[in-house]
Amino acid sequence: EVKKAIKSIPVVASGDLFSPEDIKKCLDQTGVDGVLIARGFIGNPWIISRTLEYLRTGSLSPEPSFEDRIEMLFKHTFKTIVFKGEHRGMREMRRFNNQYIKGFPGAAELRQKINQADTFEDLKNIFKNLSFPVANLQKILQPELIPAH
Repeated sequence: EVKKAIKSIPVVASGDLFSPEDIKKCLDQTGVDGVLIARGFIGNPWIISRTLEYLRTGSLSPEPSFEDRIEMLFKHTFKTIVFKGEHRGMREMRRFNNQYIKGFPGAAELRQKINQADTFEDLKNIFKNLSFPVANLQKILQPELIPAH
């Protein structure tokens, strides 16, 4: 209704957009010019590329694998530590890291361990000590990725 009443100003929708299907449904039902993805982006940066593909082709690409999620968890954590320092960065990343592992087997136990990690080294050791099928873990955990703080 707002979009119909205001024709000269772009209208965007926001809220409860957690998947490409949610976004398409919102666009189709409301006719808005765009959407803002907030909480749906946390731990799920793939939502944008998956949504664009879905809107363009009607085909939904698969969810990112556990390996993809763990690789992004480490990259995101590393960049946050570089920007904010290890102490602050590790604490701020807890809420994001929990979202990266959400829905995978053993996530509750893994979440507890991640939330207790105080250093990047602690985080690396958690994944080294678990038997998750992460083929690229050694590449992700290369020494040059460890911040010098």
